[in-house]
Amino acid sequence: MKNVKSAVLTTLEKHRDEFFSGEMLAKKIGATRSAVNKAIKQLRNEGYNIDAVSNKGYSLVHTDLLSEEGIRYYLDDKNKDIKINFFKEIDSTNNEAKRVIYSEVKPSIFVSEMQTNGRGRLGRNFYSPCGESIYLSLLVKPNTSLGLKITSYVAVAVSDAIESLTGQNVGIKWVNDIYINDKKVVGILCEGVSSLENNEIEAVVIGVGLNCRVKNFPEEIKDIAGNILDNSTITRNEFCAKVIDNILDILTKIDDNSVMEKYREKSIVIGKDIRYIKNGETLFGKVKNINDNGALVVEDNGVEKIIDTGEVTIRNV
Repeated sequence: MKNVKSAVLTTLEKHRDEFFSGEMLAKKIGATRSAVNKAIKQLRNEGYNIDAVSNKGYSLVHTDLLSEEGIRYYLDDKNKDIKINFFKEIDSTNNEAKRVIYSEVKPSIFVSEMQTNGRGRLGRNFYSPCGESIYLSLLVKPNTSLGLKITSYVAVAVSDAIESLTGQNVGIKWVNDIYINDKKVVGILCEGVSSLENNEIEAVVIGVGLNCRVKNFPEEIKDIAGNILDNSTITRNEFCAKVIDNILDILTKIDDNSVMEKYREKSIVIGKDIRYIKNGETLFGKVKNINDNGALVVEDNGVEKIIDTGEVTIRNV
């Protein structure tokens, strides 16, 4: 049944707002009419809005559920066959990717409709309600051991996806947060696994949490969090695929410093006075630049410092 259901969903996803009779669907996917009818019923029970019109058939309409089939349909042809691990609910897509980091092919994708223990940087929770956002992790073997640079490049890839699909202007707050209209809409968490023998990164898990159409943010973040797709007809499947394509593409350009130029252009911290915490100490300075490895160049009392770890807050002075 799973294969028939997947085939039915794939067909309807490819031809949204078009109608297929049960007979046409059965013939197209090589299944019985009975199996197709059962698959339609199961998809409806899962929340898919499938119209049924006499003498016309079935059509998938007005549905914004994430699915492996929907994501794969929108992927670039070169990425169509990538491994996608899809979950209705999971503790964390990053956690799952790390659990199979040695056994899973690379690259592989992990996507969930909901997380019960979503994580951000520095051990913070990442609010992960069901059906309103995208929780995405990519398990990859990068061409660099510079984790900060990977995070920076991923931020550019995600920013480009948002701007190309929605037309909205975005800003990047060092190192991993993306903002629209002063509201945080994306968090990025990259985690690497290194070999103790040669001190090389064996694999990287790139986690991306994208607020799409969150209805009610928790009290503690409601004034600083925002959505990407509130005023857009773009589906989460299409958006997710675009983000995946962009990240996979940009990771092949890890030595292209023009990407860091774009990161600097989108930065909302360059030229700003900041407070930063490094090794437990709170310090102050002004961001002069971001170097090609993604580190902040900060001036503190006339002394230039390179900041490649820690937490940054823009000061209102």
